[in-house]
Amino acid sequence: MANCFDVISKSVLQNCTAQEAAGFTGRAVILQWIDNPTITVSATNSNMITSIELPALKKGIEVDNANFIDPFSGSNYTANTDDGSRKILKSFTFKVPLRGSEVSRKLLEGMFFDNFGGSGAIVVAEKIVNGVGKYSVIGYKSPFLINPDGLKQDEYADGAAFILTGSCKERAIEVELFDTDIAKTKTAFEDLLDNCYNV
Repeated sequence: MANCFDVISKSVLQNCTAQEAAGFTGRAVILQWIDNPTITVSATNSNMITSIELPALKKGIEVDNANFIDPFSGSNYTANTDDGSRKILKSFTFKVPLRGSEVSRKLLEGMFFDNFGGSGAIVVAEKIVNGVGKYSVIGYKSPFLINPDGLKQDEYADGAAFILTGSCKERAIEVELFDTDIAKTKTAFEDLLDNCYNV
């Protein structure tokens, strides 16, 4: 039996050459596990995804919260031992600035009641930082599901947008999309955005 975790091989030091930025850009892609995405993982780092592709005719769900102040505010990682072992509870919060029965029937109900076809989802969220860590992946090692209390709406807050919060518990603290360099990775993310449903 092999240990599931790598031995420590880094120190806690400031990266003096890295861009000092935090937060999300407000752009993300949600991919449903029921669509069977093809995921390629780095041979040297099991927490680094180098490619995500959907089968032909399958589409992702684009999330654009860039117009909101502090997009995806409320998203966080916290330690969790509810299952009797150490895991990371990853929460992702986003706003749906759309209204009406069509949005309810074709988007919100499928996410909240049906939890993405009953199989959950994987979220790729873009961060402000430019480089390694720019594209966080939530739900790869355990499906992302909308929480039982994870939908709310207030006519007098957040432009009356619906606010959805989902989560998953994983044994990896950070999982990211990264392939060779940031330019190639950005193209991969943009390709995912281009293959999403329309409003």
